[in-house]
Amino acid sequence: MGESRGLKPADQKTATPSAIDRLGMGKSHTPHSTTQRSKKKIRVGVLCAAATAPLAILIILYLVDVPIGQPDFLIYRYSPFVPLRVMRGLVALGLGAVGLLVIHRRFRRSETLGLGAGAVAGFCYLGLVVWSFFGPPISTRQHTFNMLSPSHDGAFMLESRHVTSVSAYVSTTFPERLKLEPEQMRGRRVLSNPPGMTVLCALARDLVATTSGLRTWLVSSFGLGELEDPSQRTEFAAALLVAILMTMAWGVSVLLAWRLCRIWMPPPAALVVAFACVFNPASVCFTPGKDSAQLLFVLAILLCWMLAFTKTRGRYGFAAGGLVAAATMVGLVHVWVFAIVAGATLWHSFGTDRAWRGWLMACAIPAVAGGCVVALISWVVWDWNIVTTAYRVGLRYGQVQLPIITDPFYWTLVGLPMFLLFVGPLFWAQVVAVRGDVSDSTAALGRRLLVTTVVVLVYVYFFANNSETPRLWIPFVPMLLIGMALRRELFRFDHAGHRTICVLLLALQLGVTVAHWSLMDVRESEWRLSTGRMWE
Repeated sequence: MGESRGLKPADQKTATPSAIDRLGMGKSHTPHSTTQRSKKKIRVGVLCAAATAPLAILIILYLVDVPIGQPDFLIYRYSPFVPLRVMRGLVALGLGAVGLLVIHRRFRRSETLGLGAGAVAGFCYLGLVVWSFFGPPISTRQHTFNMLSPSHDGAFMLESRHVTSVSAYVSTTFPERLKLEPEQMRGRRVLSNPPGMTVLCALARDLVATTSGLRTWLVSSFGLGELEDPSQRTEFAAALLVAILMTMAWGVSVLLAWRLCRIWMPPPAALVVAFACVFNPASVCFTPGKDSAQLLFVLAILLCWMLAFTKTRGRYGFAAGGLVAAATMVGLVHVWVFAIVAGATLWHSFGTDRAWRGWLMACAIPAVAGGCVVALISWVVWDWNIVTTAYRVGLRYGQVQLPIITDPFYWTLVGLPMFLLFVGPLFWAQVVAVRGDVSDSTAALGRRLLVTTVVVLVYVYFFANNSETPRLWIPFVPMLLIGMALRRELFRFDHAGHRTICVLLLALQLGVTVAHWSLMDVRESEWRLSTGRMWE
């Protein structure tokens, strides 16, 4: 399936002059022409305008205090500490500026980052991940609130109190708890997800309770010594540990996104697309959180499957299937992700010179084997039938989410504009400003990946919780961005002008995301903590 499919090598260095000229990013036939320079400036201006338009809209909505979301049910509030958030956002911009300067200087000379520049960029990115955790004005209180609130990821932390043993919970307790109503569970979160997150919270609580050194470090580092009750200190410390783990999972996922993009793209393009897959307004606003952390599984599945597909290596297909099975222990969204990538590549295999048998032998059959192995292990070790669990949760999900979709139906329309507001600047730059289509097998794969993703999103939009698309659709952002990028010369071929635009896009992705974060209190945590309206 590799070169015989017409896939372009990721390190191809040139594009046709006409294609570069169409983008306005290459050398002009008359280098000193004022007209050519003016055209390039206009195109760059359009690119910047497209990337920043959603932020401008958000700022206007904030200034006139227009609520974002569904009134009387769910809205994403603006932060009551916007000036302080803006000041703290400058820390992230400073870190990013250092990384961007190093990256820009390196890309002026070469298409590769190199060891030194890569280390500096990696250090700056690590700083951004740490900043995302400590950036909120009242970060410790906010994270513990979220991790102990039944309407947020805290629902899993509270549910973990019912876990006496993993085997007993997943085989007996959880199926019984699944029959309860949302009012009895104080929310829909546990009823809409497999028990994997609850199990993780239970393991974190046990680890904190039995490891005095870890507990002491968490209590002292986050000022939990003010809590008089030792059990409460353990509870809060465990909640913070889970928050830290989710932040780490989200942060590390950029490495998988980078490797995935490098299958087809040169380093500058792979860098900006990988960064945008992970660091965008939706994921940063909901970090630490389960939805952002799930990007680790999502990108691991995509990477293994695409390696299996492009290299015809069954071991990658086996790994992809095992990852899908493991991921369904945490969230059913991974089934949709697998359906998208499997469907898109199957469609692509019918459209190339290779028959679908290659897809079957390298991807599908090994993936089924890998999934069966993981399912068997979970059944033997924990008495956990992940297939039955996924089926039951899928049925229950439709039951508990249906009222949100149908009552009243017209509020269904609010979800898509909210997602488009949070999806990030690279998406809008590609939709509006980036031109120069490629006509080859890789571009066809990108188009099919994009179409398959959109078809799935249209379906789940009308048959799932569509009021919270910015949060729930975080796992789909990589497939949208990559599918679009594979069709554009800017992201497929290396050129000095392309590198400059990629650095500009990287800067826009960073700046717009931080500015977006500065305005928002998407979980209402700051509003509730500052007003005292805690658990209503």
